[in-house]
Amino acid sequence: MSNWHYGIKRRENELKGSPPSPVTTTQLTPEELEEIRLKYPATKRDKAFKKPVEIKTRPKGDNDMAKAKFNLTEKQFNAERASGKTIGRIAEEQGVSEATIYNHISKWAEARKPRQEKLLREKDVSPPGPPSAELLDKAEKEIERLTTEVTQLKEHRDEMNKDNNRLCELLKEVEQDRNEYKRMFESGYKLSQDQTAKISEHLATINSLREHGDSLIEENNRLTDRIAELEEHVFQPEPVNAAPISEVLRLDTAIQDLTRARWILNRLSASGE
Repeated sequence: MSNWHYGIKRRENELKGSPPSPVTTTQLTPEELEEIRLKYPATKRDKAFKKPVEIKTRPKGDNDMAKAKFNLTEKQFNAERASGKTIGRIAEEQGVSEATIYNHISKWAEARKPRQEKLLREKDVSPPGPPSAELLDKAEKEIERLTTEVTQLKEHRDEMNKDNNRLCELLKEVEQDRNEYKRMFESGYKLSQDQTAKISEHLATINSLREHGDSLIEENNRLTDRIAELEEHVFQPEPVNAAPISEVLRLDTAIQDLTRARWILNRLSASGE
């Protein structure tokens, strides 16, 4: 195996070659760029590409500002402000941030507040002296007045309790009367419903009996007509050449019809029609 990659095997061949051509830069037009994008669409890997995170370095002056100290006193600071300088300008000259200056302003304001000499619980409190006679008289009168009011309130409370008990008794009586009226109404309503049902049954029975009576009357009329026909036929003279057996049959038929008519008349008389 040759080791040609460690050096140029034939340098003369390299020298005979042409030098590299100059680098030319070109910029695509929007139309050419759109054509290339349509010809070579973006892949999933291209779409998932994320822009690298830009790391911002802190300026060199910030570390120096953090290490610097604010050395102005309140009087010097007020003089600087009176000369027309802003807080930002003073912070820049002192090499500190504006927050540091505001912190010192708060400390100066706290220092200017007067301190409380002594807490309230630490103060000497002298014991109260004896009450005067005038105050004692006022207190006794007030006690008497309050006692009288308490007595009146107790009496009023007792009266209200009596009224309350009386109203409770009256309410119980009203409740009992209401329950009694309710029971009477329910029983009366039930009785009216039962009477209505019985009346409906009686009306149905009457209608049925009326229909039955009408049918019996029709049957009676039919039998009466039949009896009249039979009587007319019986009393009508028979021809000479009539057979004796036919008369017997006619008499039997007439007797049966008369018996049936009498039975129907008896039924009608018994039913009250």
